[in-house]
Amino acid sequence: MKRAFILCLFFLAIITLPAKERVIENPQFYVSSHGNVVVEKVVLNSNATLLYMVIGHSPSFWIRIDSKTYIRVGDEKYIVESAEGIELDKEVFSDETNETHFVLKFPAIDPQAKTLDFIESDCESCFKIWGINLDPDATFIASDIPQHIKDLALAEVREDGTSLETPTLKEGIALLKGRFSGYVPSMNIKIEVYVNNPVTGIQEELRTRVGEDGSFELQVPLVTTMEVLLRFWGYNKFVLLSPDQESIVYVDLHRKSYQETGSEALRIPASRYMFWGGTNADVNNQKEDVDLGRVLNDVFYSDETFTEILGMDAAQYKAYVMKMKDDMLKLAADMKLGKRAGELAALTVKNKIMHYLFFADSYLSEAYRRANKLDYEDELTDYKRPVYDAGYYSFLKELDINDPANLYSGEYENNINSAKYMQFDGATSSNQMLGAELFLGLIQSGRLTPEETESAEYLVRMIANQSQGVVEQVEDTLTQEERNTRLNSFVQKYNNEIQAYIEAHTVSERKERLAQVLGVSKGVAFDLMAAQSVCNNKFEQIMPLTEKDLEALGQIEDPFYLKYATEKNNKLIAELERAKGNKKYVIHDVPESEGEQFFADIVKPFEGSVILVDFWATWCAPCRSAMKHFEPAKTALKEKGVVFIYLTDESSPQQAWENMIPGISGEHFRMTSAQFAGLKQKFGVRGVPSYLILNKKGEQVYFSVGFEGADRLSQLLNDELGE
Repeated sequence: MKRAFILCLFFLAIITLPAKERVIENPQFYVSSHGNVVVEKVVLNSNATLLYMVIGHSPSFWIRIDSKTYIRVGDEKYIVESAEGIELDKEVFSDETNETHFVLKFPAIDPQAKTLDFIESDCESCFKIWGINLDPDATFIASDIPQHIKDLALAEVREDGTSLETPTLKEGIALLKGRFSGYVPSMNIKIEVYVNNPVTGIQEELRTRVGEDGSFELQVPLVTTMEVLLRFWGYNKFVLLSPDQESIVYVDLHRKSYQETGSEALRIPASRYMFWGGTNADVNNQKEDVDLGRVLNDVFYSDETFTEILGMDAAQYKAYVMKMKDDMLKLAADMKLGKRAGELAALTVKNKIMHYLFFADSYLSEAYRRANKLDYEDELTDYKRPVYDAGYYSFLKELDINDPANLYSGEYENNINSAKYMQFDGATSSNQMLGAELFLGLIQSGRLTPEETESAEYLVRMIANQSQGVVEQVEDTLTQEERNTRLNSFVQKYNNEIQAYIEAHTVSERKERLAQVLGVSKGVAFDLMAAQSVCNNKFEQIMPLTEKDLEALGQIEDPFYLKYATEKNNKLIAELERAKGNKKYVIHDVPESEGEQFFADIVKPFEGSVILVDFWATWCAPCRSAMKHFEPAKTALKEKGVVFIYLTDESSPQQAWENMIPGISGEHFRMTSAQFAGLKQKFGVRGVPSYLILNKKGEQVYFSVGFEGADRLSQLLNDELGE
C-alpha cells in the first residue's frame, strides 16, 4: 500500500507541473508594415502569449501602442491584456539609445499554431507584422513575380546608345499598374502618386488602394514624359512615366520587409524588391538599383554640410554648392548607368543643385540654428542674411534652367516656381506705379461714376506719395471709415481688372529678371513661368480663369498652353456648377460678440456634440491635402454625430472660399483677420492647418498645429464619442 501511495503522489506531481514553455528567438516573419518594429522573442505557455518587442525611433519622435492591439491566429483574435516597459495608449519617447523595449501579454493561443499576426489596432498607419513564424520547419511561399520580369530587371545594362528624346508638351494619361507579391488583403496598402505639374505649378495628388488580389491600377494625367513621386509603405521615390503609355511594377513585399527590418539577426543585404516592366522599364529599374535621390540628399543634408556652410556669405555658399554639383555628377557617372538613365541622373543632380541654391537662406539659417541649438520658433537675433545679387543667380545659366530636357525631372516645376520669386537685393518692384497707370486708365475710360473717379484719383495720389517716399497722409474730406467704405466698394467692383492688370505686369517683371540672368528672353523656362503665373493661384484655389488670363496664355508661342488651360478651365467651371447642388455644407454668419464670448457663440449651436475645429485657408495646400486624406474617416464620424467647424479669415479670397467649400462638408465661418488673430492667440495657432477638439461638455481635449493623420484624429474623436 505504501508503494502504491508513493506512485500516486509521483503521477500527481507530474500532472500538476506547469506546462513547458515554447520560446522562439528572433522569429522569422512574412511581411512587416514598419521595418523599425521587431519581435525579438515569442514565449508561449498555457497561461499567456508574450511578445518581446523593440521599436527603433529617435528621441524627437514618439511611439504609441494602442490598447486595441491584438494577435491573430487564423480567424481568432486575442486582445492585448497588459504591457511591461510601455504604457498602452500613451505617447512614449525613446532615450539616447533610440530604442524602446517592451513586452506585450496576450491570452494563450492554440499550442499547435504555426504562425500568428501582430496587429497594433486596425488603423492604416499602425504597426503590423504578418506571419510571425512559430514553426522553425515552416517555409514561406516563394515570390510569384514573373521570371521574365525579374530577368529583365536584373540583366546587365545593354548600352544601345539611345538618348532621352527632347521632351515635348503633350497631355495624356499614363497607366501605372502594379502587383504585390505576398499581399494579404488586411494589409490594405494605399498607393499615392504626386505629380509636380510644370504648366500649372501645382502638385497633383492621386490615390488608389491595392485590391484583394494584390494588384492596382492608377491613371496618372501628365503633360509630358516626367518623373512622378510614388509612395506606399515607406517607399518614396521618383519614377518615370509617359503620357498614353503603360508602366507596371512588381513588388516583393517579403524581400522588402527583410531588407528593411530593424532585426540584425534577420536583415538581408539591400537588394532589388521592385521590378519594372512596360514603358521606361530600363530607366526605372536602374533608378531602383542606385536610388540616386536618396544618395544626393544624404550628402547635402548631412551634419558635415551644415557645419561647413555655417557663416558663409552668398558667394561662398554658391561656390560650395557648385563644387558639390561636380562631385555629385561624378558620383552619378560612376554608377555605370545606361545612357538614358545616366542622362536622367545628370538632370536630377542639376535640378537638386538649383533647389539648394534657390533656398540658400533657408539652409544657411538652418546651419545657424543647429550651431546655436535654436528651435524654429526662436528668433535669429544675430543671424546676418546674405545679399543675393543678380550675379548670384548666374547658376541658372550655368545649370541651364532653360533646357527643355529638365521637363523629365520631377523637381523642375519647383525650380520654375522659385525662379518666379527671384529677387535681387536693391531692386524695387514697379507694381505700385503700374497700379497708378491702371487707375488712370480707368479714369480715362469714362466708365466710372463721379464717386468712383474720386476714389481712383485718391489712390493715384496715394501711390505717387509712396513711390516718392512721402509719408504724409493725402488730404481727405472724408472720415477714415467713410474713405475705407468707398475704397472697398471701388476695389471690389473692379477687382478682376485690377488683378489681371497687376498679374500681367508681374509676369513681365519676372521674365525680365530671368532674361537679365540668362542673357536670352525666350524658351521653355519663360513659357512655364508665364503659365504658372496665370494658372497656379487660380486653379489651386478653384477659381476659373478670366478672359484676361486666357489672353495672356494665348501670347505664349506654343499653342499647347492655351489649349491645355482652356480645357482644364472648362472642367473646373462644370465642377463648380455641379457643386451648387451640394447641401452638405452650411455658411454661418460670424457672431458680433468679442473676446471669450466670440468663440463661445461660434460653437454654441452645436452644444452637446463632439466638435472638431479646423483652422485653415484656401491658399494653404497642406490644409486642402489634409482634408482629402481625412474625408473617408470624416464621413463615418459625421454619421456618429461629430460636428466639423471650419474657420478662416479674409486672407482666403471670398470667391475662392465660396468655390471651395461646397466640397468641404461642415459648418463654415469666414471672419475678419482681427477676429481670426484673436482666436489664434487664444488657442496658440502658429500656422494652418491647426486642429481643436471639444468634448460633449465643450471642453478642449486636443489641439495640434499641423495634421497628425486621419488615424490619429479618428481615434481621438471616437474616444470622445465613447467608442
